[in-house]
Amino acid sequence: MPLESSGSGRAERTGNEGDRLAFLELLAMGPRGWRSRFPVAAGPHGWRSRFPVAADATVYVGGLDEKVSEPLLWELFLQAGPVVNTHMPKDRVTGQHQGYGFVEFLSEEDADYAIKIMNMIKLYGKPIRVNKASAHNKNLDVGANIFIGNLDPEIDEKLLYDTFSAFGVILQTPKIMRDPDTGNSKGYAFINFASFDASDAAIEAMNGQYLCNRPITVSYAFKKDSKGERHGSAAERLLAAQNPLSQAFRFPSVQDATVYVGGLDEKVSEPLLWELFLQAGPVVNTHMPKDRVTGQHQGYGFVEFLSEEDADYAIKIMNMIKLYGKPIRVNKASAHNKNLDVGANIFIGNLDPEIDEKLLYDTFSAFGVILQTPKIMRDPDTGNSKGYAFINFASFDASDAAIEAMNGQYLCNRPITVSYAFKKDSKGERHGSAAERLLAAQNPLSQADRPHQLFADAPPPPSVPTPVVTSLGPGVTPPGG
Repeated sequence: MPLESSGSGRAERTGNEGDRLAFLELLAMGPRGWRSRFPVAAGPHGWRSRFPVAADATVYVGGLDEKVSEPLLWELFLQAGPVVNTHMPKDRVTGQHQGYGFVEFLSEEDADYAIKIMNMIKLYGKPIRVNKASAHNKNLDVGANIFIGNLDPEIDEKLLYDTFSAFGVILQTPKIMRDPDTGNSKGYAFINFASFDASDAAIEAMNGQYLCNRPITVSYAFKKDSKGERHGSAAERLLAAQNPLSQAFRFPSVQDATVYVGGLDEKVSEPLLWELFLQAGPVVNTHMPKDRVTGQHQGYGFVEFLSEEDADYAIKIMNMIKLYGKPIRVNKASAHNKNLDVGANIFIGNLDPEIDEKLLYDTFSAFGVILQTPKIMRDPDTGNSKGYAFINFASFDASDAAIEAMNGQYLCNRPITVSYAFKKDSKGERHGSAAERLLAAQNPLSQADRPHQLFADAPPPPSVPTPVVTSLGPGVTPPGG
């Protein structure tokens, strides 16, 4: 099907609608011959180095057949305009994509055109869904970007997220730099926090700490295209202080009831940590991140108290005491983003046993800021997944988009169900109600995420979404989120 250039520079298609669909179906029959026509591998790097990408220039593509590849997706969406990048999240075990992907264009105009001509066309006999995606929270990037060095090769993105999210909201999945051919870690990574409070706390607490048997280095990252200047400068902090979006992530001190505990001997357990810190006041929770291979903790943990006063007292009496002959470090940590919880909590059912928290985070963080690590419910004895999970978004725009895009999509060869979770201690009432949305609209903290969510061009209607009935088996009712 020929392409003609219009006065606006857009490629206009000739022929009727039937010709277009026939062409797309023909394209989907197989990748034979496409490499000689489109140098796909060179595409993303060439485009990305020369052109700035518009904020709303990314589309979500769902309902993809297992035979669809990234090169095929690239070529298909070239019909709408120049493609900057494609991404199809893959199953870590099988290497097979999950039935959806993202396509990034040079301009929002091209993304809109792709939605217009590609939505609901058939690819390998299956209709695909094409919707607008967000620009990964760019307006929230205040420069609180840290560098983490000397990483053990076994450390993955999930472990970094679990470790560093205790200090505050992380805007994107931690980025471990990897060899493009082998996928092996290069030994360093970057994390982008939503506030300098969080990045400062992470650097102070984690620099020099052991992670998977190596002492890591944590510092502010160098700025791109700068002559040795790092993030975290006074100028950046001044701009952040004037940015109302970044202020939403500075938590009131009354919430700071969690302490970080470092330098722990391998013999220290969570029950022992709990009993030890009871000397300072009532303990709400303890958490010690563990190595996925050995099951051994990483030499640090977190203790949450009922009040900030108890946390401060713990720091006063516990810092630098010796435990199994080793001095421990006790510092203040953040309070798990409680003020940002507006009720945008979703339930995900029918999960494949192989799905882990990282895969859920990678999949659902595209729709907006996630306040905590996705919570997969597991058997306390075996650690095996029970087949369902919960995710807490920072806004209803994000949760609405996730439900609309992902409900019924395949994840690791199973169609997942995505709906609003039941409220705790309620009689069958789900999150996402009109009352919660009204309260969220009046909460200045929750408003920080509104401009940055998926499908901002076509939000769901204001009515309460129809609940999705989740079937986990005979007589099983999903618990509240």
